[in-house]
Amino acid sequence: VSGAVQGHAVLVLHASDAQALVRAVLGRAVRIGPANDDDDPWRDDALGASALRECGNILAGAYLCALADATGL
Repeated sequence: VSGAVQGHAVLVLHASDAQALVRAVLGRAVRIGPANDDDDPWRDDALGASALRECGNILAGAYLCALADATGL
């Protein structure tokens, strides 16, 4: 985020909620592996990872638009 206000937006979901969101978007089951510091839990499902990132982008955009409208920025 840049401009009049700068910052970062982070979407934090429990793994089961992330799976449910991606399943709703893609209309299919998703594969997610165990998460640890050295591994990508979405390594077996690139489309699922992309769908989750896009959901985050959409939610962040909607939030920032609402924030801008509310504050006049």
